[in-house]
Amino acid sequence: MIFKRSFIYLKAINSVIIIDSFIGQKETEITSTYNLAPTLNCQKSRSIQFNYKFTKI
Repeated sequence: MIFKRSFIYLKAINSVIIIDSFIGQKETEITSTYNLAPTLNCQKSRSIQFNYKFTKI
């Protein structure tokens, strides 16, 4: 399993977005995005993407 964390700073709205990616077997990727805006309306979104490759036997 591979873990990758990326940070994006949005100067216009003074916000940081943290992107966590986990890549495992069968090209499965789970990405979480955190918007750390300095307000009470902070958001967290999560997406899961599955990419399977089938091999003919």
